Amino acid sequence: MRFARAAEVLHLTPPAVTMQVKALQGHVGLPLFKRNGRQVALTTAGEYMRVYARKVIATLKDAEDAAARLQRLEVVTLTTGMLSTAKYFLPRLRAEFQHEHEGVEIRLAVGNREQLVKMLHGNDVDIAIMGRPPKELATRAEPFAAHPHVFVAPTDHPLLKVGHPTVDSLRPYGFILRERGSGTWCTRCPSCCRPRPRRSAISCWSAPKAT
Repeated sequence: MRFARAAEVLHLTPPAVTMQVKALQGHVGLPLFKRNGRQVALTTAGEYMRVYARKVIATLKDAEDAAARLQRLEVVTLTTGMLSTAKYFLPRLRAEFQHEHEGVEIRLAVGNREQLVKMLHGNDVDIAIMGRPPKELATRAEPFAAHPHVFVAPTDHPLLKVGHPTVDSLRPYGFILRERGSGTWCTRCPSCCRPRPRRSAISCWSAPKAT
């Protein structure tokens, strides 16, 4: 955690951010940050205040959206979390939506499944496009497309002569998967994860971060 980075995002000077933090701590009556050398981290009280701060921000956004609707301006911001693979179909859906709702500004946040769940939990996004709805959060899910998982192999791979391969027939071969935390990793066959004398070789591929 860096105050300098926070100042940059807020378009303020670092001293101004420091003054605001001191004023906030004085109002709360408890230290919100702790320093360990050059590192700054939240205290227990700070963690609690962050939860309430996010709720306040979400409530203010709801109030702004309600005011816009009452004024019939329909100028609202819809922050959408999306998996990196959604780039293949989301632009078309976004164009259709904005054609029908010209006053809605759409902001995109890209991440893997684990990151999108954190965004939903922190109220950082209004909606998330992902393969499976998170069971750990109280959300409403609306399926709108199929999301099949398939194996990709060279045309001369031995398994192509087998027909429909079984799980056991896949074990001798290596796999290339997305990084831990991605939906592909989480949805791989559960039986493949059980300890067995003979295990498959699995390599992880980390997707590049979107800018």
